[in-house]
Amino acid sequence: MVHGNIIKQGLYSDSTNPVKAGMPVAIKNVDGKGVIVPYSVTDNAFIGVAIEDTIVYDESVEGAKNYTPSVSYEGQIDCIAGGALTIGDKVKPTENGFEKDEDGTATVGVVLKGAAKKGDWATVLFI
Repeated sequence: MVHGNIIKQGLYSDSTNPVKAGMPVAIKNVDGKGVIVPYSVTDNAFIGVAIEDTIVYDESVEGAKNYTPSVSYEGQIDCIAGGALTIGDKVKPTENGFEKDEDGTATVGVVLKGAAKKGDWATVLFI
């Protein structure tokens, strides 16, 4: 569920490392094109949350292009928790999903609906 702005136009998806729904994503420059990739703490700047999985077609499917997922960057969004989250926790993006931001230096949102463990879905208000 998304209640917020969505990015989609003119971006490609990395078919070797496709993004998964609910995970943090970044944009990377590949041959002069903006490519949506999974977020990495060391390599990329966080841009939002993947709303859907990337669909990667086999090269034998003539004329088919890899599907670029929608990405939302603000508003109320369901996303994957990188650990247990409770209502009111401030979260930050990680390679594992969204985790509690203990020191508040990388906060991107506030938890509206918590998650019991890593891999569960949580609802976050991104700001």
